Amino acid sequence: MNVELVLFPSFILIVLATTSAINLFSNSKKVRKVTSFAILGEILIALAIATYFLYPRNYDKVYLKEARQSQYKTEPGLARVANDNNLFIGSGVNNEMIKAHPKLIAREFNSITPLDALHWGSLLENGKMGNYSFSSADSVISFGMENNLRIRGHVLIWGRYPGVGFPKELKKILNTSENKKEKTIQFMDHHITTVLSHYKEKIKTWDVVNEPLKVLKPEFDGNLFYENLGKNYIFHAFHKAHETDSTLQLFLNEQFMNYHDERADFFLDLIAEMVEKKTPIHGIGIQSHVLFNIPEIEKLSEFIQKIEALGLKVEITELDTRLKLFEDFPNPYQSQGDFFGEIAGLTDIHKNLTGITCWGLSDKYSWINNVYPFTFIKPNEPLIFDSEMAPKPAYFELKDVIKSN
Repeated sequence: MNVELVLFPSFILIVLATTSAINLFSNSKKVRKVTSFAILGEILIALAIATYFLYPRNYDKVYLKEARQSQYKTEPGLARVANDNNLFIGSGVNNEMIKAHPKLIAREFNSITPLDALHWGSLLENGKMGNYSFSSADSVISFGMENNLRIRGHVLIWGRYPGVGFPKELKKILNTSENKKEKTIQFMDHHITTVLSHYKEKIKTWDVVNEPLKVLKPEFDGNLFYENLGKNYIFHAFHKAHETDSTLQLFLNEQFMNYHDERADFFLDLIAEMVEKKTPIHGIGIQSHVLFNIPEIEKLSEFIQKIEALGLKVEITELDTRLKLFEDFPNPYQSQGDFFGEIAGLTDIHKNLTGITCWGLSDKYSWINNVYPFTFIKPNEPLIFDSEMAPKPAYFELKDVIKSN
């Protein structure tokens, strides 16, 4: 599966529209007859291709028949193996998951990240600017502390999705302000200090800025913070976080389609500049949502090495890998597991790679299931536990490779 498939519906519509226009406006009966057959053929081809690519497939879950399934609960949990190897193995969680599976989370992970509870929009009562309500996030944080789990704070400043990454009314307020730059800094500072003060001594690692780049281009995302402050909003956010609490580990978090293109180089230039200007940055979060293509592990390793060379830590912060990408392999579940094992193997090569967080607890809870086009291009099943909470080959490969390190 590659990114071109996302453009497939648009391509079909363009071809159909063009043929239909010729059919509609042509004065030639012969042309109209030919284009009528062409339209029918195009529809049939589109349906056949769509059925092939989009029709959900089911693969044999041979892993459920293996002896290790029954031995799973008698073996040491993933968390213990991670602790023994001085690594953080985490899960993105919310209160629903914690309520349903508290023992499993505490047994299998030594780190958690609140999935969305710490987003600026999520922390506001009815989305009202300045009206903070920490109860939902506090519940996740309390669970983590009670079970001695490391907690990653995600995220302080994120310029996407009004009402989620930032308050809906913020853009309107800034657009009607006489001094947009000053007001932007004022609101950023207030939010950063409010959140970090509330979670002082509770959350020691934070994604300060999330996704500063455009999704596919080697450019800064033109969000409202960038509009008003330029790239300085990134530098300012780190300085303010450090000023608020100098004991924190501060990360810049970003998603990559691959690790050897102009966009990756653009990101490396950004963090090199941050280091050169003595910005208080300690690490880079590589999200690692594997959605359209399986990245080359060697290229990821080289990318991590370049970050290490700048003296920064690295964490894989939002790992999930769609099962459908492995459909051409004899055993897709095992091949998916092998990929997780390769990711884990990087922790032995790169000493600055200190953590791996899966973005969700199990396939049942994956965000990918609810996002176009993945709602239709199934199966997704991107995590280390399946929808019935059985450990998949990805779980065992992750554990075995870390243990062998």
